[in-house]
Amino acid sequence: KGGGPIGAIGIFANDVHDKLLVLQALHDTFPDKVFFTTDMDARYVHPRVLPFTRNLVVASSLPLKMPPLLHAAADGERVKGARQVQEGTPPLRDAYQTATYLSARLAACTSACAAVQGALQAAIESPSVYEIGRSGAVAIAGYDATVQQQQRAGVGTPATLAAGLLAVLAGLLLWPGTPALQQARARLAAPGPVSPLAPHSPLPQLSPSMPAPAGSMMAPPMASRTASVPVSWMASLLTTLYGLWFGFAAASVQEAAAPGSLGFHGALAWAALAALAAATLSPTGQVWLMGGRDAPWARWRRPGTALLLGLALGGAWALVEPALPGQGEPLRWLEGISGWPSHFLHLAAFLVVLVSLDLAWHRAGEVMRAEDEWLGWHQIEPELSEPAGPTHWPQRLRAWLHRHALLSNALPEPGSVDFRVIWRRFQQVNEPAPRLVRVAFWYVLTVAGATLLFVLLTGRWVPEVPVRGAEHRALILAGLIASLAALPALVLAVADATLSTCRLLLALGRGRTVYPPEVVARFARDFGPEHRRRLLEPLAAAPGERGAAPPEERGAAAGERSAAPAERSTAPAGTATAAAGAAAVSAPAAVAEANRRPEHSLLDDWIDMQLIARQTQAVAPLIVAPFVVLGLLVAARSRLFDSWAVTWPLALTAALYLFALVGLAVALKLGAERLRSDALARMRADLLWLTGAGPERAKLVEPMKQLIADVEKNSTGAFAPMLEQPLVAALMVPLGSAGGVQIFDRLLLAR
Repeated sequence: KGGGPIGAIGIFANDVHDKLLVLQALHDTFPDKVFFTTDMDARYVHPRVLPFTRNLVVASSLPLKMPPLLHAAADGERVKGARQVQEGTPPLRDAYQTATYLSARLAACTSACAAVQGALQAAIESPSVYEIGRSGAVAIAGYDATVQQQQRAGVGTPATLAAGLLAVLAGLLLWPGTPALQQARARLAAPGPVSPLAPHSPLPQLSPSMPAPAGSMMAPPMASRTASVPVSWMASLLTTLYGLWFGFAAASVQEAAAPGSLGFHGALAWAALAALAAATLSPTGQVWLMGGRDAPWARWRRPGTALLLGLALGGAWALVEPALPGQGEPLRWLEGISGWPSHFLHLAAFLVVLVSLDLAWHRAGEVMRAEDEWLGWHQIEPELSEPAGPTHWPQRLRAWLHRHALLSNALPEPGSVDFRVIWRRFQQVNEPAPRLVRVAFWYVLTVAGATLLFVLLTGRWVPEVPVRGAEHRALILAGLIASLAALPALVLAVADATLSTCRLLLALGRGRTVYPPEVVARFARDFGPEHRRRLLEPLAAAPGERGAAPPEERGAAAGERSAAPAERSTAPAGTATAAAGAAAVSAPAAVAEANRRPEHSLLDDWIDMQLIARQTQAVAPLIVAPFVVLGLLVAARSRLFDSWAVTWPLALTAALYLFALVGLAVALKLGAERLRSDALARMRADLLWLTGAGPERAKLVEPMKQLIADVEKNSTGAFAPMLEQPLVAALMVPLGSAGGVQIFDRLLLAR
């Protein structure tokens, strides 16, 4: 009626077997719909029919077994009475047998007739509502549910939920903590003035990772470093999101333990005010609101933040809009009738996204600083001259976007590749602001596309959730939407880091890299003074173009090589533009001439492989986090917890995200292996040239063999075997999650 989608399907018949036949026929056709009927019957929970009767909602005038009578104690508590309505009688088969039994009981009773009649009257006035669970019918509303709730003693489940939430909070704030929250704590406790534009504490001194001695030829992995402080505004944003998550999670625990105590609007109020409190405690919030430690009121910072936090929690409690008690989702962990376990998994998935983004954002800057330290980049002036930029802001914005986009700038021309240029470009695209702009741009596009696909295929704006009660349905739906909306942000952040590394590999693969003399000297000094001089000798790219130049010419060429970057950086803009124009006219000739110039060294390819191994070792593990989130979402939609159905638009969108990540990871692996193959071919050609280039150069044959063996045996980063790649472990997470819950569900159903 009205052309809208089907919300629920009712089955009405006189005979229970007719109901079972209709339900069995329709269950597989409408797996995501709620089925309901009347008159409770024990045959609904028979193991043979349970696969298609589970989650059936049954409204019954009478239960199969009347609960025990309650009477008022002296302290006002309601306690179990000595006499039972069905004393000595097992549960009956259906509601009609219960009615017959109670009629006979009332007709023949000699005492306590008033109590039995009162219980019967209360049951008739408030019909019981059941949902067929895994182990039986669970009362979810009406007389039976109310009496069972009054009889239920203890606070085990609420206490467990509260303890779990406090443990998560302690893990976030104290140990192991996250970079954003650690910076917020450091700003609260650190002395000295605070700048709103820079992190409060200076960056830690990173211990340089020097290449290994000549015996092993393998650069050691990145040394463990103390946590550095990320960019303040990003740390503040993540701190605010942590507060938002904690407020909503605390409200969810409160509502699950005491249904109707908060309601959906109360949960939103808790989340908003917790986010406000977290924003106040964030690094940027402390600077803006408190003015730094050098402000006159700085001594009131801690009492002031505590007061704001108390006001936020008090305001959240005052803004609570309670729901109707008893009109909501029951909390049952493994009965298969409750949406709360899935909701808590959705909250866990959202938290994993936040922590992963926090760690990935922090580690990106940490890895870049470590690579600069490993290369000795702080001793080099990497800035190259650039023509003057536009003066108007639209042109400046366009130039900024072009400079920091991953795919806008063309790769270097084939031939000799200037490492200064490609590394500076890599640093530009990995700055925090450009990364955030790229991720935000693609996030808007992907979320809009996924929403459009969902609306076109389902005709709805939001997915269905099998939850009772408008308040609890809205609460659990909000958690589901938040986790689904957070997943693309994490996927795109990982994809951006992987794609930027792939672009670096493509640039290195355009030819033989020309490293600055300072970088080559940094690695050559571990070979001893005699070999160091030979390794620093500038050479042409191809062995066939290397002549036996006299030492003085080689020294002059080395001087020209050292002076070339400085000349390029100090050249006037007009000169650089003219040179670029001349190069554009005769590009092939210029490339050939560059290959013949003695600008290379015997360590170029080895340094390439070490750089690729280190960079991919830092990027490759990031792919695991999106698959962990997907595994949690897959487990949350299992019928182990409730009657969740597969929503194909959501599954298709998630599959597209993750297929893109798998493609980037495979491209990273294949690109690294291709570069290693090319590097080994050049290194073997250099080895062959050394054997016939005179007795002095022949002394480098053994060190060159060790370098070749080191590159061949390198099994770190993208050079690791396929079964040891993080991608394989990542793929196992959602597959194991889906298979594990299905096996567990089957085991629970087996009787």
